[in-house]
Amino acid sequence: MLTVDDTDTLVGQTLHEFFPHDTADSLLAAVRAALRTGSFQSVEYKLQAPSGKRWFEARVAPLESRAYDPDTVIFVARDITDHKHRQTELERQRDKLKQAQRLNVLGREIAKALQDTQTREGIESAVCAHLTESDLYQAVWTGSRGSATSITLGAAAGIDTATPEHISPGEHSLAIDAIDTGEVQVVEDITDVPTPSDTGMDRPLLADRCSVAAVPLTTGETTYGVLMVYASTGATIGCRESDILADLGRLIALSIQRVHSQQSLLAATTVELEFLTPDSDDIFAGLSAMLDCSFTLERRVPISSGNCIHYVRAKGVDSDRVCQALTETPSVESCAVVETAAENRAPLFEVTLDEISTSPLDTLADYGGAVQQAVAADGDLRFTAEMAPDINVRAVVEAIQEGTPGTELRSKQYVDQPVSTATDFQTRIRDRLTPKQAAALKTAYARGYYDWPRGSSAEELAATLDISAPTLHYRLRKAHDAVIGSLFDSDTGSEKLD
Repeated sequence: MLTVDDTDTLVGQTLHEFFPHDTADSLLAAVRAALRTGSFQSVEYKLQAPSGKRWFEARVAPLESRAYDPDTVIFVARDITDHKHRQTELERQRDKLKQAQRLNVLGREIAKALQDTQTREGIESAVCAHLTESDLYQAVWTGSRGSATSITLGAAAGIDTATPEHISPGEHSLAIDAIDTGEVQVVEDITDVPTPSDTGMDRPLLADRCSVAAVPLTTGETTYGVLMVYASTGATIGCRESDILADLGRLIALSIQRVHSQQSLLAATTVELEFLTPDSDDIFAGLSAMLDCSFTLERRVPISSGNCIHYVRAKGVDSDRVCQALTETPSVESCAVVETAAENRAPLFEVTLDEISTSPLDTLADYGGAVQQAVAADGDLRFTAEMAPDINVRAVVEAIQEGTPGTELRSKQYVDQPVSTATDFQTRIRDRLTPKQAAALKTAYARGYYDWPRGSSAEELAATLDISAPTLHYRLRKAHDAVIGSLFDSDTGSEKLD
C-alpha cells in the first residue's frame, strides 16, 4: 500500500524508497526541472490505495526563501481520480462519436454502391467488402436461416475459412436471436458466448476476443437473414453504433427486396407457388363460409393512412348481404359496390380495411412475388404467386407459415412466361388507341399539357386540333383509359394483384 496515515514516517525517505520506481523517476524529474528553471512544475501519477487505484496531480515549486536550502522545493499532491474518470469518459464518447460518423459515411457509400447491384449475392458481397475495407470491422459475414436452429452462410470478408461447419454454436445462437427478434444482438466478447463443449468446432470464427453484433436484415415486415460484424480488436459496439447498424440492415433488406421484385418481373421463367390456408382467419375467408359464397381478389391498394383498399368480386350471394356483413365487421371501414353484376361477371366491391392484420400476400410481395390469384371459399384461402426462379422457396414458405400458421404449400412449378420489352408494351398501347385518340394524346404531351404549370390549356389544344373543348376532353379521357388499362387489365398479362 502506497499511502500512509502518519506523515512523520516519510521524513528522511527518498522518492524511490516510497514510490514505485517509474513514478519516482517521473516525480524526481519534475523536482529537478523546478530547481533548474526556477518555475512551477506539474506531473500526474497513479498509486494503489486501499479503495483501488487512484490518480494524483503533483505540483512542484522551488522555495526561494533564505530560510531554506537553495535546493528545496515544496511538493503538493491532490487526488484527481474523479477528474481523470470524467476525462476518460469524454474521450470515450468522442471516439464513439467519430466512429459513428465514420459509419454513417460508410453507410451512404454502401447505399450508393447497392443502387445498381442486380443480385442478392452481389449486395451481400459488396456490403462485406465495404465494411472490412473501412477498418472499422475485422470480419463480416451474412447468413440466412437454414432451419430452426441453423444458419446458411452467404458472403464473407476478413475470414480465411468461412464455411457453415466453421460457424460455432454460439455464433449460430446469436444470429438466430437477431432473426427471431428483428433486433440487433451485441456481445462484448464472442468467446464468452456459451457453447456445448470446448472442441475446435465450438470455437468462433475469429480467435481474437472481440465485440460482435448480429444485425437482422429486415424491412420491418420480412427478415431475409443476418449480418454478423466483428469489431476491431479492443473496440466495442455501443448503442449508437448498434442503431446505425440496424439502419444498415434495413437498407440491405430493402435492396434485396428490390432485386427479388426485378428478377420476378424480368425472368423468362418463374416459380409458381400455390398455397392453401384451411379455416383461414382472413376476413373474406370467414365471410365465404358464413354466406356460402366465394370471393376473388382483383387487386389491393395500400393507402397513406396505413389502411388497404381491397377490390373483390363476390360470387353466389346477393350484393346487399355482402355489404351488410362487411360493414358489421369491426376491421372494415367502408364497403361499396363499384360495379354491379353483369352476364358472366360477378359484382365488384371496394372494401377498405382499417386494421391490417398479417397477410401472406404481404409476405409474398416482400419477397418480390407477384400474386396471380387469391380466392376465399368455404372458409379457406387459396392463393398463387410467381417468384424469381432463384428464390429461396423454403425461406418464403417459412415466412408465410410464421405469420399465418397452418398455411400449406400445395404446389410448386416452373412456368415459362413471355419476355415483354418496352417496345412490346408501347405497341399494345397504340393498338388500343384510335387515330384521333392518339393524336389528342400526342399533341397534349408535346404542348406541355401534363406539365405543372400547364404549357397549354385545353382550349389551346382544341384550337390546334380544330375541335371543340368537350371533344378534346372526351378523346383524352378515352386515351387515358386505354393507357391505364394496359397497365392494370389482367388480359394484358401485366396486372398483378399487388
